[in-house]
Amino acid sequence: MNLRFVAFLFILFLCVCSIVSHFVPNPSEDYKHNKGYSWEEYDSSYFLKFQTVQSIIDSADSHFGSTGRNTIAYYDYVSEIVRKRFYHGYSYYSFSENPLAFLSGKIGSSVSAIVAPSDIMKHPMAACSQQSLVMMDIFRRTGIDYRKIGFTGHFAAEAFINGKWEYFDTNMEPNFQNRRESLHDLLATNRFDSIYSNIRMNSSVFHKATSHPQYGKINKQEGLRILCFHRVCFLLESRILLLTLLFLSILSMVRFSTLRELLSRNKEEFA
Repeated sequence: MNLRFVAFLFILFLCVCSIVSHFVPNPSEDYKHNKGYSWEEYDSSYFLKFQTVQSIIDSADSHFGSTGRNTIAYYDYVSEIVRKRFYHGYSYYSFSENPLAFLSGKIGSSVSAIVAPSDIMKHPMAACSQQSLVMMDIFRRTGIDYRKIGFTGHFAAEAFINGKWEYFDTNMEPNFQNRRESLHDLLATNRFDSIYSNIRMNSSVFHKATSHPQYGKINKQEGLRILCFHRVCFLLESRILLLTLLFLSILSMVRFSTLRELLSRNKEEFA
């Protein structure tokens, strides 16, 4: 089996996936009920109201004005929207949304987990990493420095607001009691556990998940490799591109077959 034929089969496979995905309905997701942790503040009306990252920023701007962006109050307001907008649970690409990412996820589920904030916003559920990606996208768009905080089994973020790092975790929804602080200060004063006193999670499970915090690079776009993979998948699923490649592949095989036949005839004539 030559490489041209293998390439043709692969392009044909992509064409079939792209066409079939157009007719496969997107699986329904229950946005009316909280399917995550029992203590979460999920509100289905927030899912209906906020369908894009920009809509969250617009709501905060209308409430505080764009000049209020470098204030704790502004991002407390944003954080409240995000934590009420999502319930805990990974959102994945479906076959109709991204066939290649979906099929790749059958090998490793994390490959099909969504990392593009604009696509995460299409779903009512989001894991800790996905909610943090939405928050970091908001910080980026509003000109605030940010960094991820990666624990052993959890993911949060910090933002540099008004000259100080502030800790954000919209997934497990800690109660700061109107005094948001940095992770460093919370750990240094042994008050990290106290802000999570409102969650009903086994203490050993909680401590294991939130152990060994690691700070990410400032303003680094997290999940970039997976994001690039998803974008390549979208590109390969473009019907115009696939039909063009399929045509060129067939044309190449026909020309190669014709050329090989002519060479074979010439050999016979000179034999």
